[in-house]
Amino acid sequence: MTCSWRMGFSPNPEPGWAIADAAISNSWPNCNWELLSKDGKSVGRFVDGGFFPHSILGGAGAFFGAQGEHHSSAVPGRVGSRMASSSEDPSRRRLHAGSGAYRVQYYLSLPNYPGFEVTPQGPAVFHADDSSLVTPAKPARAGERLVARAKHLGPTTPYVMPGQPFPKFTGDPIPDVNADVEITANGQPAEVLYKIGWPGETGIYRVDFRLPPGIAPGTASLQLTAAWIPSDEVKIPVQ
Repeated sequence: MTCSWRMGFSPNPEPGWAIADAAISNSWPNCNWELLSKDGKSVGRFVDGGFFPHSILGGAGAFFGAQGEHHSSAVPGRVGSRMASSSEDPSRRRLHAGSGAYRVQYYLSLPNYPGFEVTPQGPAVFHADDSSLVTPAKPARAGERLVARAKHLGPTTPYVMPGQPFPKFTGDPIPDVNADVEITANGQPAEVLYKIGWPGETGIYRVDFRLPPGIAPGTASLQLTAAWIPSDEVKIPVQ
């Protein structure tokens, strides 16, 4: 598996900004990567180190337990690294241009991947109007709003500790998923309307989405992507 990562730094990242801190410890370079959503929320982080290719040593957030390796490749027209200085304000160090390299992660693996919850009757995808399960006896319709029970989408804002239920009481802040979440149906983008921690549930998320209006009747293959990590496909009937 080869993954290219889109990364950013809040606020308003611009091309050429550095997005990671690097340090040398006992002649071994170590990097701490933080990946942010388009609106600047933390999606997760991972740490790597050693001579190239670096070993990915672990992660947090949406990348908890990450393993793998990566190497660097030169950016055309840019050469060398920028040396940091103790005279700089550390809180603004990443605003300076980074080194003349970009990172490509190879063989990145996770213990848990984002995806749809699956019941004995099929994927946990429901009609939004009456909360009934999408089944061959009651298929989805083109352009219909559906609700999916999803898992492993990463941290939310407000933050909820892993293993703790999402708040369920009226008036509590709604825990919105930090990561960008996308859904496709037969390869067509579906409109994602809502992506939150499911109230009162532990480790389960609610994703509301609208099927593409032009989707053909039959069987639709759904795929969810969260934190740039694609899920396995599931299938639902469409009339």
